[in-house]
Amino acid sequence: MTIQSTNGQGMDRALWQDTMTGIGTMTAVDEQTAGEAQDGRATAHAPARPGRAAAQLQQIRRSLFITAGGTGQLVGVNLKAKLIAAYGDGYRDKIVLLSFDSTEEPFAATVNDQVVRLEPGTEFFNIGQVPISRIKQNLDRQRALRDRLGAHIDRLPSVMRGNGMKMIRPAALAAYYWHFGLIHQTLSKAIWRLAGRDKVGPEEIDQEQGINIYIIGSLVGGTGSGLFLDLAYHARSLVAKLGTQNEYCTVTGVGVLAQAFPGIGERNLYANGGAATANGSIIHDKGIEFEIFREDNFVKQAQQ
Repeated sequence: MTIQSTNGQGMDRALWQDTMTGIGTMTAVDEQTAGEAQDGRATAHAPARPGRAAAQLQQIRRSLFITAGGTGQLVGVNLKAKLIAAYGDGYRDKIVLLSFDSTEEPFAATVNDQVVRLEPGTEFFNIGQVPISRIKQNLDRQRALRDRLGAHIDRLPSVMRGNGMKMIRPAALAAYYWHFGLIHQTLSKAIWRLAGRDKVGPEEIDQEQGINIYIIGSLVGGTGSGLFLDLAYHARSLVAKLGTQNEYCTVTGVGVLAQAFPGIGERNLYANGGAATANGSIIHDKGIEFEIFREDNFVKQAQQ
């Protein structure tokens, strides 16, 4: 594992993981059930004593977990199971889980005989349906997508039916910008609520209480590898709107590398992982700021 410190425009920290230990299972299960967790069949253990759990939850910093791709879904399901086992539904006041993927995986975990999955429409969002051929025919109306993808858009498959990105990173970016309105609204709502901007009076949250934001996914496939950097910039741009509270917020990226998937011979694993980490390093070194995340472009892209 290596750690990079970035300049705060996108991610404050980036952790590249070469093992699924603590990432694919996200400590949602103990070691004896780690194998089941990687198959999406994790079993979480009994919750802590109510009084102790409440005290622990009180100390937890408000956090947003944004996961991308199939690995992200797996992490999200197991993390949710662990949270329910430890705190019941009370964790929802402090922690929000959001997962974006291009296909719906059958991942599930079990907590005290209760089957736990990510909830479609509130926690899980399938952004796989993208009319690539129509986009190509109307690129003049999709300026942000055209500028972000450049010549890559000509190499994309003409049809994407919501069954994965087939290891094609630019395809995930096309999905991201095509569903930009949904993603923007979802992230904005979550960050606004965690920041306490939806509360007034006695329930109002101290503005010096920041938010921990985590971007989690595989860097070697198509969806997570293609989305992680844009998700980080998107989250950072929304946090910046919190004013002084922004100073107490962090964005941390956790990316899983090829060595975490032994036995998979797909040659694009290492190529995608190298490209993803190189993109992050270049942006960090040059301090690049994506044009799409300017305030005026939010409105334009959402309208498109």
